[in-house]
Amino acid sequence: MTQINHLKILFTFLILIKCLDIYGIKYEEIWGMNKEEFLSKNHDCENVDISSLKSDEDSVKSKINLFFNSIKGESNKLEILRKKGNPEKDFCFFNEKLYVVTEDWGKQNLSKAREISRTLENTYKFVKNEVAGKLTTTTFLKDKTKIILYKKELSPEYFAISIVFYDTQIFNLLLDE
Repeated sequence: MTQINHLKILFTFLILIKCLDIYGIKYEEIWGMNKEEFLSKNHDCENVDISSLKSDEDSVKSKINLFFNSIKGESNKLEILRKKGNPEKDFCFFNEKLYVVTEDWGKQNLSKAREISRTLENTYKFVKNEVAGKLTTTTFLKDKTKIILYKKELSPEYFAISIVFYDTQIFNLLLDE
């Protein structure tokens, strides 16, 4: 599998998995953190059984497994820890190390959607903006962290908001495993 295919699978995974939090943890400081160390500081996280994801999310599981297995084979271990709240956060660990965090903000009114966008704009460097129908994808960057904001218009006054944070060195870290 070529590196371009790996990138396609990763971005599909990042798009499909549920999303992140801009008001709490500084993600750029925790990339590659050991799962046990993470849990010692985040007691309110629970394991997500990837095999029990809803049937409409089965493609998420297959894309995740395909991506990680293509890097290092069947011996890899993928785990997701979920922290309930608003936003709901998923911390994705590969072989016990953290590489991806998603925040699912759910349905937000126009004012809250703008506040989330402004917070990202004020915290991270803007890279690009893409619009495809009712979905706007905005990419940001800071240090070792890439951020993808997904904002889908549900109506003129409401948006579904998801954010993906991941280590820009993810490929190097995974290949070094």
